[in-house]
Amino acid sequence: MELANEKEEESPWGTLVPIAQSALMTFRGAVYALKLGLLIMKELENE
Repeated sequence: MELANEKEEESPWGTLVPIAQSALMTFRGAVYALKLGLLIMKELENE
């Protein structure tokens, strides 16, 4: 309980930044997967 109280007192950025970073990485991963999927579909259509 003490650790939770200390984290809350620091600043909202302490918890917000890692969440934003993980969300950005997830978004980048999704975009990469989508591009890769479209590339594979184009290759399959050409054959």
